[in-house]
Order: sequence, then C-alpha cells, then structure tokens
Amino acid sequence: MRKLAILGSSLAVMLALTAAPAFASDTNDDSSSDSRSEQMEIKKAEQEKRLEASKKAQELKVEARKTELEKKEQERKEKIEAKKKIEEQKTECIKKSVEVRKTVMETTRETRMETVRTAFSARETALRTVRGMPETTDEEKAAKKAALKKAQKDFQAAIKVAQTAFKAANKTADDVAKKTRTVCNTKVPATTNTGTTK
Repeated sequence: MRKLAILGSSLAVMLALTAAPAFASDTNDDSSSDSRSEQMEIKKAEQEKRLEASKKAQELKVEARKTELEKKEQERKEKIEAKKKIEEQKTECIKKSVEVRKTVMETTRETRMETVRTAFSARETALRTVRGMPETTDEEKAAKKAALKKAQKDFQAAIKVAQTAFKAANKTADDVAKKTRTVCNTKVPATTNTGTTK
C-alpha cells in the first residue's frame, strides 16, 4: 500500500510537471495574439491617417489649382477689358480730331468765301467808279485805263490772299488732325499687373 501511495504521488508530480509547460504555452500564445492584434490595429490606424492626409493634401492641391486658374481667367478678362477701353478711347480721340478738323475747315471755307465776296464787291465798286470817269482827253482816258487796271490788280491780289490764307488754314488743320491721331495712337493709359486701368 505504501508503495502504491508513493507511486501515485510520483505520478501526480509527473503529471503536474507535464501539464505546467502546456499551460504556460497557452498563456504565451494568447499574449502573442493580443500583441499582434494591437499592432495590426495601430498599423491600420496609421494607414488610415496617411490616407486621410494624402486625400486632404490632394484636395488642397486641386483647390489651389482651381484658384490659380480662376485668377488667370480673371486677369485675362481684365486685360481684354482694358484693351477694349483703350481702343474705345483711341476711337473717340480720333473721332474728336476729325470733328475738330471739320469745324476748322468749315470756318476756313466760310472765311475764304467772305474774303472773295469782299474782293468782288471792292472790284465792282472800283469798276463803277472807273465807268463814271470822263474820257474826253487823252489824259482822262489814260487815267481811266490806269484806274481800271488797278481795280483788276487789287481784285486779283485780294483773291490770291484769300486762297493763300485758305491753303495755310487747311494745312494747319491737317497738321493738327495728324498730330492728334498720332497722340491718340500712342497715348496708352497705365495699367496694373492685372491689366486694370489706373
């Protein structure tokens, strides 16, 4: 009986020793599994953060590109508008120069006509005076002839003065108009970097 008890005690000890490592192994396996799960969760969270950051960066990049394109389009429109205004100013400037020339020409033409009318009137008056002069003697005939010649000469001189004045006024009007057109074509309003007129 004592031998059996000793044998049974030894057997129990052996079983205990055999079971202990197995129990310890199971515990280690569970701990390792939890650690791997935790690491996977951490990696998953980090990956999600990277994806979110990448997505945000892409959105910011797209938004920046959109803003840049909108700015360029606005600058393009402003430049076109500024150019249009400059062309309108040129056209208006040239139109005014043409109107000024037209006014000068009309005034000059009227002045010339008035001068010519005055010359004709003076000649007519002189001719009437000459016609009334006596022609009895040779001296009177010579005086009448000289008076007639002078009346004609004065008339021609008056007409020449009118024509010269008219040509000079026309040239002045043309020069002014040409100079004005040159100014209109070269005078460009200052613009900002975006093309807007100051």
